[in-house]
Amino acid sequence: MAVSGGKAMFINGHDVATMEKNAPNIAELLLKAIDYVGPSNAVQVVTDNAANCKAAGAIIEGLFE
Repeated sequence: MAVSGGKAMFINGHDVATMEKNAPNIAELLLKAIDYVGPSNAVQVVTDNAANCKAAGAIIEGLFE
């Protein structure tokens, strides 16, 4: 989902039913979304507080430091 000009827009979705929900896989999906909108346009990524999501966030932060 992206928000611009105060309006929300759905960008894409993925069927992850058969995907292992580990940090590298989650980070890969998030990075594809960041690349789609452009890193300079990505202001925030929101996930839950699960350990795999926190680890995926750390992977992404490490790439953009």
